[in-house]
Order: sequence, then structure tokens, then C-alpha cells
Amino acid sequence: MPPAGTSVRGSAIRPTTSIPRGTDVWDVRYQMPVEECGNMLIMLEAGRAFGADPALAKQYRSLLDTWVQYLVKYGEDPDEQLCTDDFAGHLAHNVNLAAKAIIGVACYARLTGEESYAKQAKTMAEHLLEKIGDKGNTPLTLDGQGWSMKYNLLWDRVLKLNLMPEKFYAITNGITPRRWLMLANPSLSDLLDESIGQGWRKDLNELEKLLPFADDAAFVEKFAAVKKANKERFSRWIYRHQGLELDPTMMFDVQVKRLHEYKRQLLNALHILVLYNRICDDPNYTMAPRTFIFGAKAAPGYRRAKEIIHFINVLAAKVASHERASKMIRIVFLQNYNVSTAEMLMPASEVSEQLSTASKEASGTGNMKFMMNGAVTIGTLDGANVEIADLVGNDNCYIFGMRSNEVEALYAAGTYRSLDIYETNAELRRALNMMFDGTLTPENPKMFEGLYRALVFSDNGGMADPYLVLKDFGSYQQAQSHLGADYLDQKKWTRKEIINVAKSGVFSSDRTIREYNDLIWHLTPLTKKR
Repeated sequence: MPPAGTSVRGSAIRPTTSIPRGTDVWDVRYQMPVEECGNMLIMLEAGRAFGADPALAKQYRSLLDTWVQYLVKYGEDPDEQLCTDDFAGHLAHNVNLAAKAIIGVACYARLTGEESYAKQAKTMAEHLLEKIGDKGNTPLTLDGQGWSMKYNLLWDRVLKLNLMPEKFYAITNGITPRRWLMLANPSLSDLLDESIGQGWRKDLNELEKLLPFADDAAFVEKFAAVKKANKERFSRWIYRHQGLELDPTMMFDVQVKRLHEYKRQLLNALHILVLYNRICDDPNYTMAPRTFIFGAKAAPGYRRAKEIIHFINVLAAKVASHERASKMIRIVFLQNYNVSTAEMLMPASEVSEQLSTASKEASGTGNMKFMMNGAVTIGTLDGANVEIADLVGNDNCYIFGMRSNEVEALYAAGTYRSLDIYETNAELRRALNMMFDGTLTPENPKMFEGLYRALVFSDNGGMADPYLVLKDFGSYQQAQSHLGADYLDQKKWTRKEIINVAKSGVFSSDRTIREYNDLIWHLTPLTKKR
């Protein structure tokens, strides 16, 4: 069982009523989404109380000590003891678990200036390295979704204690071009061979040789023909697998990834609903006809994610039932989204939706797969989108929304009121009201009231709209408007797609492995005997 004075909720251990809920500190802490950072952010926010209220600080200090001891000894499930000897036991889980304890102690040291706690954090880190057989010689790499999230959110932003900085690296992950380009997109691969030779198949950086062809009219026409053929191929595939008839002349706008609130599929869906209302209200309204393709799976117990999936499918049926809107908008939710589906979808995609709240995305690899197959990114400046934007330039992607530092400042201030946006943005307000006024689900008008309340008022006593869907909506809407206008000029659009392919070489997993070897492994590459 958890230690006295604590309670377990989700993945985070939280104080019980020994900490008054009415304090600003409690409110601020509850405004921080805990899914990504778990106990670490709880500890961080606890530390912020030290300078404000000595009595409260004393309670937090006691709880912090208990938290750290508990994290070192037990797993996320308080009923299951995972460790019998500090960090030994279930190794993979405990490395992650121990890192939480280390960072928690270091946060405390950072915020209180207590050198003894800084030394304790370093001792714990050294203990961890010894337990996993490292003996202090090999750096811990903070790569992959979980580790990278901790690195981005905490190491750079919070610690900066120089606790063995030589032990930590951030290495951009990558994707294999053998699957995601050569196998998945043979038509484009053949066109690349014909245009720049086959050197790119062994060194993906050679795709940069494609850049001059972006202004070659004959090549642009061939590239567009490949994209058209891939859209037709995917349309045939989805008809066979789901019985859905797609129009390959429509723009294919795609958001496929794990269903999570921070990935903001709901932002995409609300924008579609606003477009639908415009079409219904104005008989003269036109837009580039667009098929919005979603694909996602939700964790079994993630109720809110399942509500969002339901909402998207209800919206799809609503649009399909309107004679005029259905000619300009089509919504498709892929069943059982998996790698085989992705291999058909990526080559056919024209728009890559990467909408995570800034500061929440570790990196992402879907955005790399889309880019390598010529899709143009619309997204926040987060994860690998940062590198994509740097590579292709702002003319060849659509960046919107708050930046990471702005998101952090907003959370820290605790002053964000999504209700203000609801009250001032008439189009968005109408779309949100449709969640509970019976327009979408007349048989059960309040079916999506929970989604509405979570965005506007909060439905759990915490922060309303914690992933800033409403906050970023205006910027997203503007970026989508620019994207839609650019798409109407197909030569201009195809040029953007070509530049994205040409600049995607850096995301090869071959480069990732080389960086690991150069920085960490120091192995001698094998050579093939002839």
C-alpha cells in the first residue's frame, strides 16, 4: 500500500487532505497535465510552495521524502512490489521508476538550494548506473517517447544542476527508408531512381539532389502523377477493406496517431465542424474539396479518448447526410489502424496533421513518414516538427499555435480562461454548443456534453482545456485557410511536396544509429566481404 499521507490516482501519487485544496499551489499543480510527467511534476510544483508558505513547505518536504522513498521501492501499482533491492528487479520498469525518484530529488534541490539533496540525486543516479551494469561508463540516452518526454520537459527546463551532464544525450530518432519509401512507395522510388540515380537508397541524404527538380515542369508533372496514382491505390484499398468509396481528386488530409487529448484530434474535428457550418449557412461558400482521414487507437480505459473517436464518427455521419457539404468534405475513420494500413496511406497523403500541444510531443515518427512521401505538414512547433520546419522553411509547411515557452508560461501563470475564447469566437462557440444542443445527436442531445465541459469549464475540478485546444484554435484556423488557398495552385503545391521529400534524408534511422554509435557505442562497423 502507499505510504501514509498519500493517495494514488492514475499514474501520479498525490497528497491527501493534509494539503488544503484551496491553496493556489494545489490549483496550479492540478492545472499541470500529469499523464506525461507523473510524479515528477507533482514534486516540482510542491517545491514551488517553499518560498511562499513555510508551514505548507514543511508538509510538502515531509511528503516529498515519503514520495521518493516510495518511488524507489515500489512500482506504479501500489499493490505490486516490483523491487526487492532498490533498483534491482524488473529492470526496464525500474530504470524509468528510478529516474523519477532522481529527478524528484533534484527538483527539490533546484528549488530549495539544498546542496545535500543535489548530492543525494547524484548518488542515486550513480547507484542506478551501477545496478544496470553500466559501471559509469555508458551515458543514459534519453531517446524514445517516454525518455525524450522527460528530457524535454524536465532536464533542460528544470534541473540544470550539471548532474553528470555527460551521461545524457538527446538523439533525434528516425525511420527506415527501406520500409517507408522503397517498400511503401515503389512508384516514387522508381521516379527518384530515374531522376537522381540510386545513390539515395544507401545514403538518404542524396535526396537533396531532388531540389533543383522542384522547378522542373516535366518532373513536377511526373511527381504529381505518382501522387495521384497512390491516392487511387489507397482508394481501392479502403474500398476493399472498409467498403468506403473515396474521391481521389479531393485533397487527402490525414491525422493518424495514438488517440490522446494532447495530440488534439479534437482540434481537427472542431475545425471541420466550423467548415461544415459555413457550407450550410452560405450557399456561395466554396473550398478545396477535402477528405479528412483519421486513424487512431485508444487505451482500453481511456474514456475521453473513446468519446473523441465517437464524436469524429458522429460528425462524419452528419457531414455525409448533407447534400452540399458532402461534396466538399468527407470524413473517414480508419478501422484497426496499423503498419500495413500506414504503408498504403502515407504515399497517398497530401497533408500531415501534427497538432500536439507545444512542449508535449517527444519527437514523433509519423510526421517523418509523411514528409518522406511528400505530404506537407501543418503543425505546432513541437517534437520533430521543429526540425521539419527548419529543413523545409516556412513556405513549405504550416506552423501554428503557441510555442513551448508560451505554453509553460501560461501554465505557470494559472490565468488561462478558455471561457473567454468561447465567449468571443462565435464560430467556435456554435461548434461547441452543437456538442450538447441536439444538432449532432438528437436522440441523445447531451452525449458529448462531457467534451464541451472539459474544454470550457473543466469536468474534474482541474484546469479547463488543459491541452489548449481553444487557445490555439484561431491560429490553426488561419493556417488551414492559407493551406487551402495554396492547394488550389497545384503546381505550387506539388513543389512543396517535392521539397519535403528532398529534405527528409536527415530522418533516416541509418543516421540515428550512426549517431548512437559515434556518441555512445563506439563500435567498429562490419564490412561485407566480396
